[in-house]
Amino acid sequence: MKIEPINTENFAPFGKLLNEYPFVELDPTEEFSWKDMSGGLEMFSPSCTGQLNCRYRDKILKKVERHLQTPELMAALKGDSLICVASASLDTPEEKDVRCFAVKEGTVLMMDKAVWHWIPYPLQEPGSEFLVLFRDGTGADDLNFHEFGTEITLG
Repeated sequence: MKIEPINTENFAPFGKLLNEYPFVELDPTEEFSWKDMSGGLEMFSPSCTGQLNCRYRDKILKKVERHLQTPELMAALKGDSLICVASASLDTPEEKDVRCFAVKEGTVLMMDKAVWHWIPYPLQEPGSEFLVLFRDGTGADDLNFHEFGTEITLG
């Protein structure tokens, strides 16, 4: 499967890229820098956050998940990774429907409700870390899985 660099245009069918590489650089003469990056975000209440730690492993995709009641924000806190997604409009995605994006450390993205996705694949050992934000209770009552029945090799 082809790996694509993530950018606002190619991620648009799946959600919003909230910042784009290269990230905002701090002017050495200033205390801080600020750049408006994305507006009109559909947030949810109540919400919860979690820390997702991803172990370095073979780049083989076997299944995906989605959440029908909530978008999902993911912030890459540590390490570069691959993130695989498929359209929310599909009941059962096939290999041809999956797109795989290279996500740099520091990237923040928000997947739309019902977008199929899987745990990120770290590009370095020991792994990567993400901050995840979605509707409170999602892990308990809004996990939908689909197994491909075959192994999809990434890259």
